[in-house]
Amino acid sequence: SRLSPIVRRARQYIQKHFSQSDLTLESVAEFLNVSPVYLSRMIKQELGISFIHLLTKIRMEKAAELLLSTELPIHEIAERVGYDTQHYFSTAFKKAMGVSPNQYRRTRMISEYTDHHHHHH
Repeated sequence: SRLSPIVRRARQYIQKHFSQSDLTLESVAEFLNVSPVYLSRMIKQELGISFIHLLTKIRMEKAAELLLSTELPIHEIAERVGYDTQHYFSTAFKKAMGVSPNQYRRTRMISEYTDHHHHHH
């Protein structure tokens, strides 16, 4: 899908700065020198989701990565992906992924483990 430079740059900027809990539509728009209303409309139009949805999606992808590739406690992961509290992060994660961060880590670890033991021998 062809994205306009503005939406592409907005997404790159979010991917770079998602760990800042104060990252907002306004701050991204300011960086890109466009109005928040315009940026919001462009993102919605081209990606089919709102700015906040895009930001959450990127944060959840990073969180999922950290849950699987590190032993970091949940509150630490929450902080790294831009959430001030573990509670807020867990709620958002569960809403996005359908399971809590703990469950996600557990079930993924188990399935990774069983996969490796069944298929590669």
